[in-house]
Amino acid sequence: MSYPPIVLFDFDGVIITQKALEYTASFFLKFRRMYPKYEKYETLKPNLEEVLIKFKKSEFLLGIVSNTNKRRLDSFKQKLNLGKYFSVFVSRDDTLYRKPHPYPIITALKQFKILKIKHIQCKIGFNPIRIF
Repeated sequence: MSYPPIVLFDFDGVIITQKALEYTASFFLKFRRMYPKYEKYETLKPNLEEVLIKFKKSEFLLGIVSNTNKRRLDSFKQKLNLGKYFSVFVSRDDTLYRKPHPYPIITALKQFKILKIKHIQCKIGFNPIRIF
């Protein structure tokens, strides 16, 4: 039996633009906690919707695996209507470990309910990573 390809995306900076948060990593975390009101300006990355539509037309299974918390991810899921593209959402609250540990990716793959995974290619950016 053949299964459709699965593509998992990170959330911050990949799905949303993070317009208000383009600073250093330490400032980024402080800024998000202190000024959550600025997240209302976040939008889908430019041209991302076109890419997601092409994936869906080609019957790819799409998911988001993020180190952001579940409340925030669910908020953006609703605000940006992400459920029409993505069928799996894994936040830091859904797993025992955070990325770059492979556990969140494995959790997402299990949620697709595919019985047997034959070939896995996992990359973060252009860098392959081992998950098994």
